[in-house]
Amino acid sequence: DDVIFKENRFVQQGFGGIKDIFSHGFLYGFNQRNNQSYRPLVSTVFAIEHEFFGADPFVGHLVNVLFYALTCVLLFFMLLKMFRNYGLLVPFLITLLYAAHPLHTEVVANIKGRDDMLTLLFMIITLYSLFDYIRKSSVIYLAMSVVSYFACLLTKENAVAIIAVIPLTLYVFEEMDLKRSLQLTVPFATILLVYLLIRGQVLDSVGLGETLDIVNNTLMAAKTQSEMLATNFVILGKYLALLVFPHPLSFDYSYNQFPIVNWGNWQALLSLTVHIALGVYATSKILKRDVLAYGILFYLITFSVTSNLVVKIGATLGERFMFIPSLGFTIAFVLLLIKLLNRDNSEGAKQAYDLSQPKSIVLIGVVLVIVMAYSAKTYTRNFDWKNNLTLFRADVDAMPNSARTHFSLAATLNTNAVTQKDPVVKAEMLQES
Repeated sequence: DDVIFKENRFVQQGFGGIKDIFSHGFLYGFNQRNNQSYRPLVSTVFAIEHEFFGADPFVGHLVNVLFYALTCVLLFFMLLKMFRNYGLLVPFLITLLYAAHPLHTEVVANIKGRDDMLTLLFMIITLYSLFDYIRKSSVIYLAMSVVSYFACLLTKENAVAIIAVIPLTLYVFEEMDLKRSLQLTVPFATILLVYLLIRGQVLDSVGLGETLDIVNNTLMAAKTQSEMLATNFVILGKYLALLVFPHPLSFDYSYNQFPIVNWGNWQALLSLTVHIALGVYATSKILKRDVLAYGILFYLITFSVTSNLVVKIGATLGERFMFIPSLGFTIAFVLLLIKLLNRDNSEGAKQAYDLSQPKSIVLIGVVLVIVMAYSAKTYTRNFDWKNNLTLFRADVDAMPNSARTHFSLAATLNTNAVTQKDPVVKAEMLQES
């Protein structure tokens, strides 16, 4: 929050800083470094907030909660368009599972997380408007969709992956042939090119990643490419594990929470096997417009930019990187349940579900049990995000081998000790620091 809000001079200028926000990199207002990221739209939102409310953390958190609520509501309506043959129940269960997932706590509880939230929000509007264009044949909806995608790109760089989601979605849910799906993607590819040209003109360097070191990204400690890839797959496996069983959670997973391993490590081999299986299933079934395959591919595509496989980024693992890909997980999970409930009926997965069907009751029951468990974890995790001290104390326990969790707690204790009037408390805090 210090970097993007409290100590960012462009944001602090309110309306007056918007011009500089669009003509400089994301962090320039904080550290005068004109590289790494170009996210002018989210910074503009922060500047507008500062213009009206100043640096009021209550307002910042309230706006995040309202944006998350809006995102989930619009997600439900978008899923209604996607799953129009499934009735209300399937889109509702997917949305409910998504809304409750504990991995989203970081994005919502951390004011800075608004960039991820707005990216998903604009992605939803992009697809929603595109469905309207196809079904209502009005060019205004196509224009809205393209503008929304441009807003995605101006909010966070990982939106580049959405260009592959667009034709995939059209192919599966509108049952278009591949050629027509790709043709409708051309306007979005054009706006992506425009964005990349603007980004290249604004930034001094155009790489997607940050300055990398071992503390930021454990993979930099690998001595060989083989070790780096094996360790990377251990981390990818951890992402899948957190999607299913999100505990414990942490704001940081940096060095040395994931020690460097080779291909003799069972976790690396298991993760590689699972990802190969997911890839094989998805690619073999997607031509049949299998929605479970769509969910898997949505996850893999939207996660690709931050997976450290395509390009190395300035983080080992981040829960925030799952904010958009987790939608693919929730879609795949609900559709997997539907497939299991309809093993004796090849057409069962395409039918509408309502409360009168026995299989629907089972589907609802399974999802609700998971939603209640996720909600309980989300509720308790929010207490950790009360302030820096509570967060860092909790996460030192959750990730005891992370250098950054220890450093963050030490720095916060050291800073807070200065304000203590009781010399005994001050000495205890400094000693702990």
